[in-house]
Amino acid sequence: MAKKIAFVLVMIATLCVTSSLLGVWARHKIEKRLKIETAGKFIPTFMATSFYLKDAHFDWDDKVQFLSGDLKVDFDLLSIFKEKMRVRFSANNIAVKLIGDWAKTQGVGDIFLDHFDADMELGPKGKLSEIYSVNADSRKFQFHIKKSEN
Repeated sequence: MAKKIAFVLVMIATLCVTSSLLGVWARHKIEKRLKIETAGKFIPTFMATSFYLKDAHFDWDDKVQFLSGDLKVDFDLLSIFKEKMRVRFSANNIAVKLIGDWAKTQGVGDIFLDHFDADMELGPKGKLSEIYSVNADSRKFQFHIKKSEN
């Protein structure tokens, strides 16, 4: 009986460590593909293909600066081994700044978002292969994109 319990505990520990390492690897691949460096405390989600960046901040390609907030990143396990990688970002109560042409088109700069989520596919070399949806909501700013199902 003790051997069975020890085996189960070893298997659970192995799964936890493996999911943490996959999260670290996914973060590295996302940073490489988006050509960004993220800062913030990395918090793995055990037994799931996701991780959190607590008090995250990064700049993304003259489009947006993520100034502060907690970001959850979900990724498809098999896609981290492929050319295209599907990821989902979500956050509540975050500070962002639109920069460059995007700020001009939207007519805003600094924004506090009540809710944000994005579902996209990242291709190689910093390209977005597909945008499935993006939702950004605040009291003075709303931005929504959803891929049509044709």
